[in-house]
This record gives sequence, C-alpha cells and structure tokens, in this order.
Amino acid sequence: MAKRATYLPSKEALQKRIWHWEDEGFSERCPALYEFLSTGILDGEERKGGSISLFCSNGQLKACFTDRHTQLAFYGVLDGTGELYAVLEAMLISPPEPWTPLKESKAKPVF
Repeated sequence: MAKRATYLPSKEALQKRIWHWEDEGFSERCPALYEFLSTGILDGEERKGGSISLFCSNGQLKACFTDRHTQLAFYGVLDGTGELYAVLEAMLISPPEPWTPLKESKAKPVF
C-alpha cells in the first residue's frame, strides 16, 4: 500500500525552511499548496516542487497532483471550482485516493 503524504505544515515549520518562491499571502491562505508547489531546501536536502494538472475527462473536471520529490501522485475529481485554491488545498490535505508511485515513462518531455 502506498504511503500517504501529509502537506499541512505549521507556521514554525514554514519559517525554518528555505523556499525559492516567496508569496506570503498565498502561503498563509493555502499552506499545504504552497509547500507542495515550492522548491527549496527542506531539512538540508533539495526539495523538488510538485505539480498540479487540471483536465476534463468524461465530463468531469479532474486534478492530478504529482510530487516529484517523493515520486508519488494521485488523481481526484473536483466537485466544482468555487474557490479553486481552497478546493485543491482540501484535496491535498485529504486525498480522495491513496498516493501511488509514478510510473517510469518513456515519453520525452516537451518543453
């Protein structure tokens, strides 16, 4: 069974880390998203930032959370966009599905 990641840092934890992206307002409103998306130094180790992809499939708006640091991902259906950041923050804190290991892809990245 894949382990579940927890992305709900305390204010003290955020202050002890070095982030390469600074946005005080966003980090206060959505601390889990801020930490998930950020790159920086975490406990003396370089942390790769996560990514969130939004897409529509079978008439539903879905999100894919990919954590490049832990090589885990999960998908979830958004019940609405309302305040999109709040919806994504809630999904990240309590994922609807377990995090699963990323599959190695032979596809070449397109940049």
